[in-house]
Amino acid sequence: MKAAGKSDAGPIAVLIAIASAATLAFTIGTAITVADWWNGAEWEFHNPFAAIIELINGELEWTAMTTFVLLLEWVLLGALGGGVFVLIKTFRKGVDKTEWDDASRRMGSRRDERATLLAAEQMSARLNVGTAEPGVLCGRSVRTSQLVYAPWEFLHLDIWGIGRGKTTSRVVPAILRAPGAVVSTSNKPEVMVKTRKPREQVGDCWVFDPQDIAGEKPSWWWNPLKHLHNLTKAEELGETLADAKVEDKQQAREDSFFDPKAKKLLSLALYAAAIDQRPITDIYLWLTDPRDTTMEDIFRHHGMDGLTGAALGALRRLPDKTRDSIYASAELYVDFLLNDQIVQWITPGEGKREFSPEHFVRSRDTLYLISRKGQGSAAALTTALTAVTMRLAEDYASSLSSGRLNPPMMAVLDEVANVCRWRQLPEMYSHYRSRGIVLMTFLQSWSQGVQLWGPEGMKVLWDAATCKVYGGGSGEGEFLKLISDTVGEWEMPVHTSNTDAQSMWLKSGWQDSTRAKAILPVAELAALPEGRLVAMLAGVRPLMLNAEYYFKTDDAAIVSESERKYGKQEQQRQDAMNMQHMNQPVEPVPPIGQQPEQQLPAGNQGDPNAGLAAWLNVRRN
Repeated sequence: MKAAGKSDAGPIAVLIAIASAATLAFTIGTAITVADWWNGAEWEFHNPFAAIIELINGELEWTAMTTFVLLLEWVLLGALGGGVFVLIKTFRKGVDKTEWDDASRRMGSRRDERATLLAAEQMSARLNVGTAEPGVLCGRSVRTSQLVYAPWEFLHLDIWGIGRGKTTSRVVPAILRAPGAVVSTSNKPEVMVKTRKPREQVGDCWVFDPQDIAGEKPSWWWNPLKHLHNLTKAEELGETLADAKVEDKQQAREDSFFDPKAKKLLSLALYAAAIDQRPITDIYLWLTDPRDTTMEDIFRHHGMDGLTGAALGALRRLPDKTRDSIYASAELYVDFLLNDQIVQWITPGEGKREFSPEHFVRSRDTLYLISRKGQGSAAALTTALTAVTMRLAEDYASSLSSGRLNPPMMAVLDEVANVCRWRQLPEMYSHYRSRGIVLMTFLQSWSQGVQLWGPEGMKVLWDAATCKVYGGGSGEGEFLKLISDTVGEWEMPVHTSNTDAQSMWLKSGWQDSTRAKAILPVAELAALPEGRLVAMLAGVRPLMLNAEYYFKTDDAAIVSESERKYGKQEQQRQDAMNMQHMNQPVEPVPPIGQQPEQQLPAGNQGDPNAGLAAWLNVRRN
């Protein structure tokens, strides 16, 4: 806090008073001069202050012409001031008249914006990405109205409340402008419908829809076992499938004995099926029968009856109750194999193409993964396919002389907590930055990430992300305090009036100081208006941005074409489902007074409360 000495008047008030007095005196002097000249006198400019004194003393006459000229001067000065105001606003075009503009001016400066753009352009040129845009679009600056891009090596973490426009301003534009392959996760068809047609112009589009959310038929299949070349790969897949079944890491209590052994058993089953080229559905049969020796036979047949076979044998020799509990846990991890609709997407069939993640990471194709939570969820498979694709992309990048994919591959993980429950994601963030793999993770809240990765995992993800975007809609105080502290403080001027009432003459003065105040307090972040974003990019101060919606850009036309083609199919499917529901027979309800009388339990006919007691008993049971 800075303190200034005392003065006779506050500097602002003094300046305003001096400027007002000078302006008034000047206009009066000018009005008298012009009026005298109009009446035939020679042109002689009257000293403004002397003219005022002469008017007071009656030495000068105030005429109607003087009044007219004075009013004309004030009109011209007002017009001039308005013109200057308009010019300033035009120079600072794009800045809306809201309270948030003051905050934006105290945040990242024009120098920060130029530094971000320069870094993006230099990185794009160095990597030879070959796109018109230098990076991933974040939004449009409130301060300068310039587009703000994150460089291609930046990794993104977005937290937006429900209905805040993240799909139309961040998800869809990122996919439309992606230079290479794209992995997109979502819990509804909207993203696929809006981007599929333009993405088909650069490569194949693979829609993974095992829950029939988008109405996509299984015209292709993915073999989860194909890339399991060793037990380590099988363990990675097994852990991914197992972790995706746990809804809340905060509430989950992993048993230090049973859960690790169940994951080990699942990994051994996956590996056995892979090396013997069995369908993945076989592992469910093995895990439901602890007495089945097929896995041991496979390892023995392939000469793996050493440590691998011994590990399986040790599990099978455990006491029956312990062994059965381990098998039951492993079985639950893959219970999606009981769903024929889901199994169609991971088993071969007539006329179905096989999806190859190894080929995908070398292409400009698009993989849409659509799933949602609840009964019959395929989140374990969408998570597994995402994780496998990411790991293969990293392996391929490591094999290149540059060590990175070019053009970069983008993983736009929307609804990640519901569709892609990948526990290792926070740990992988730091690995992907230098591999040409751009990760964009979208959450609805900070607590949603904590439920999935735990407090430490969420903190690791936050710290690893080099482009963090808050789109509003959160009421979580601790999270908003984190953003507020990141944005920082400003020194607010404080003017204090001091009055000495004990002296003969009342003396007043001003003391000037400053007080540190948050640029964006928690309450203001909680009330962030829709369309405003706070972007925190590595290396520069946080920026206030306006959302750049695709429908306000040149992308609107191609998205509309895609919606007409694929949105129409989705609408027809929904109409068919509604008609099917409407055509289902409805059991008629008997007229009042003709409903069958409910019989009370024997012995209760005389008890007036017997019916209520029987109903409560049924509810409890």
